[in-house]
Amino acid sequence: MSGDLSSILAPLKSFFAKHHPVVFISIILLLLALAIFLLYGLLAIANSTETDTTSTIRPFDKTTIDKIKQLHGSGDSPEPIVFPSPRVNPFVE
Repeated sequence: MSGDLSSILAPLKSFFAKHHPVVFISIILLLLALAIFLLYGLLAIANSTETDTTSTIRPFDKTTIDKIKQLHGSGDSPEPIVFPSPRVNPFVE
């Protein structure tokens, strides 16, 4: 029986003897791709936006409402812009 087994495994041994670098690199690349896929899935789960039951929006208080009412409307005329007086050019005679 052992003679039959060694004759069956002989082509397999010769295949691995010729192509072991290709098989090794293929296995490493497959493991790397699997690790990247699993990490991507883990990051996608970690960054998913879940509905938060606590709201961060607070109601306006009275001082905020008063400040908003004091703002100017779009129909109001703007105040004129006053530019400072220009400096004298020392290179002009």
